[in-house]
Parts: sequence; C-alpha cells; structure tokens
Amino acid sequence: MLNPDISRGQYTPSDIGLQGDACLMFVVGIATIANALVQGSWRIMNNPAVLDKLMDELFKAFLSNTKTIISSVALQELPHLVSYPSI
Repeated sequence: MLNPDISRGQYTPSDIGLQGDACLMFVVGIATIANALVQGSWRIMNNPAVLDKLMDELFKAFLSNTKTIISSVALQELPHLVSYPSI
C-alpha cells in the first residue's frame, strides 16, 4: 500500500484511509473472537454435565498450583480442554 505500482492503477492511500483500514481490521478481529467466546460460553453453560466436568478439572488444576499462575501450556494439557466433546 505504501509502494504502489502506478502502471497497475494502484495508488498511495491517504493517512485517513490507512487509519480507517487499521480500525476496520481491529474491529473485525475483535468481533470474530467475541462471537466465538459468546457461543462457546453459552453452549457450556447450557450443558450442566459439561460445565461440571470443566469446572471440576479447572478447580483441581488451580488448587494443585496455588503458588504461581497456571501457564497456558498447563491449561492446554487438561483433558477436557484438549478434546472438547460436541454438545
């Protein structure tokens, strides 16, 4: 975008145009993640068996490691988070 090929009809966007594109990319990324989190949370909360298993697994993981924050690697090794059953 900052090094256009004029022979192909490309142009250098204005600062306002670049800012608009940056904002659009930011909003699109947030909306996708937010939608996935809402859908996943809703499905877990509406399935008591899954919610109970997940909560039990998380409580055990946090209680076994009270001196430090649990790493994302440790959370990824939890059985219920690795292969989430279809609801």
